[in-house]
Amino acid sequence: MSKEQFIFDFEVYPNWNHVTFLDQEGNFTQFNAPIDSEALRAFVKGKTLIGFNSNRYDNYILSAVLSDMKIGMVYRLSKDLVESGKGSWDLEQSYGLERLTKGNGFDFIDLMPLVAGFSGLKTLGARMHHAKLQELPFDPHEPLNENQQQIVAEYCKNDCLITEKLYQRLQKQVALRTQLGKTYQLDLRSLGDAGIAEKVLLKELDTTSSELRQKIARHKVLSYAPPPFINPISPEVKELFATLKETQFQIKESGHPELPYSLKDKVIELGDKSYKIGLGGLHSIDCAGMFSADDENMIIDVDVTSYYPAIITQTGWYPPQTGPEFNAVYQSIVDRRVEAKNTGRKADSDSLKIIVNSTYGKTGSQYSALYAPNLTVGITLTGQLALLMLIEKFEAKGLGVISANTDGVTVRLKRKNEAVFTQLCSDWESDTGFNLERVDYKLFAQRDVNCYIAVTTEGYVKAKGALAIHNDLTHNPSGDIIQKAVTEYLLNNQQIESTVMASDDIRDFIYVKKVTGGATKDGEYLGSIVRWYLSTDTATPILNAKGNKVSLSENGVPLMDIPSLSVDDYPDLDVNYYIGEAEKVLNDITQPKSQGRNLEARWLKTLGFSSAPMTHTGKTVFNDDFSSSETIGTQTGDRVALIQYDGVIYRFTESGWPSAYKSAEKKLGVNIK
Repeated sequence: MSKEQFIFDFEVYPNWNHVTFLDQEGNFTQFNAPIDSEALRAFVKGKTLIGFNSNRYDNYILSAVLSDMKIGMVYRLSKDLVESGKGSWDLEQSYGLERLTKGNGFDFIDLMPLVAGFSGLKTLGARMHHAKLQELPFDPHEPLNENQQQIVAEYCKNDCLITEKLYQRLQKQVALRTQLGKTYQLDLRSLGDAGIAEKVLLKELDTTSSELRQKIARHKVLSYAPPPFINPISPEVKELFATLKETQFQIKESGHPELPYSLKDKVIELGDKSYKIGLGGLHSIDCAGMFSADDENMIIDVDVTSYYPAIITQTGWYPPQTGPEFNAVYQSIVDRRVEAKNTGRKADSDSLKIIVNSTYGKTGSQYSALYAPNLTVGITLTGQLALLMLIEKFEAKGLGVISANTDGVTVRLKRKNEAVFTQLCSDWESDTGFNLERVDYKLFAQRDVNCYIAVTTEGYVKAKGALAIHNDLTHNPSGDIIQKAVTEYLLNNQQIESTVMASDDIRDFIYVKKVTGGATKDGEYLGSIVRWYLSTDTATPILNAKGNKVSLSENGVPLMDIPSLSVDDYPDLDVNYYIGEAEKVLNDITQPKSQGRNLEARWLKTLGFSSAPMTHTGKTVFNDDFSSSETIGTQTGDRVALIQYDGVIYRFTESGWPSAYKSAEKKLGVNIK
């Protein structure tokens, strides 16, 4: 039988402390100083208390109050927990606090680690479109009078409502952690994905964090030892491979490996594309624009299945402190996850997936028992080199890559060459032991390599970055109607204006930002988390603490409280602004792209010219990718501005400066008009 659950939240002041509880039926129970510790203990014992950052704050305040600690001392503890920088476990010892555990009748869930990025509760409330955004109304270091105490008690209720809403959003994550915890007899409910991976692997390895951490060798320098399947064929990748094997990677104070200066701006050219190398993964250099499939050409995207976990299993690499037993344990978890997925046991598959996919992250944390920077370097470099080997195969057969990013490659090829493409993928899978997953696109529109919308041949949308429609806990609302309108146009050819005007939900038009030092509008303080929409009734921006405009807030009306969701209740909503912004985005990302333009630009470079796009439209210009440039020119100086290359070459000069274009004629070997 499950325990009764309560959301809870403490607030502490020098002369007063308070706790609010919210039950599953929406009822509040509040305790105000002086709190009857016995009554509070009787209330919470045997129940599950759910908080936000409670493992680092509220649980310790609860312990202090239950021990009848004086109000002034509770305030000192609160201040130390927030400001001292000491570990909460150290403070537990120094204040002589009772450890509240299941053994003595207490049960806690802290939701904060379950959200990637460790965002604050107010930020998460804004992302969930909670109706009321409110900061702590009074300085926590100043005593409160009776009236102020009542205001803070009401504030606590709102925090509990946000936490309850968050708990409902995280039901799947909590359920997976509960199930996995039963399997391993561990309490995993208050851990992030990477924390779960570490705890489960330690249990499987039958060791402890402290035992492994004592064995970690702290190296200041390490090198890359590639696996045997890395065997590039092109001169460009061979040269890169040789460089990486000779490179010494320094370990920073943070414990993270550092990319040497010689590799920080490393770009490798293969076929018509250029690629940036780094410890964050391979990225092609892409300008804004769109590739489309047609009767002759198709667009295929291939992603490596679970790329980083696959590198771990294929190489047999392991953190040195764990020994090779790590490989057997990790492979076992991977195999069990595959079996669960294939037999339809979704809950088991999803819970094991957390461990499989999150282990890599712990190898880069010097605070983890699995810390192994050699794995961090080895996995990321191997991933890039293996992907470049796939790109080599495509380019050798004339199959043009149009984008590549970390674990995938997108190719535009002639339909008649599909069998060649399929065979090359199969050969690469045999060479490396990895698996590729394929999706066919009708169109691929992008702002850059990390920001795109693709429409599949089956009518689905795959989007990333600022062009994706986010309704999650890791992205702030940012005028989402703009992304929705652009997506509807690309997917269903629905006009931008039609989509914007059809929305009757003010949440589609909202912007949210965290403003350091707090934000103001026309002199009125709003808070550090600010929410607004664009209006026709104001011409002033929202300002930060330094008096500078908050990005995208000009003509912004604060909406810290949402009284209604209906757009009809906001007659000042500037719909034309959103229509205009969506049209700008659409124009930017739908400029037709052509393959081969970068080869033309490189030819100009070999002649001593600095290539530049001449007719590129839109706000995004990448001088290293000319795919969306109808014509390519070169900057030859202030007096001779451009030379256009598109079958015919022209000069644009001031009179009296013939020498510049005469020089160009000589380099190009043609007459210039």
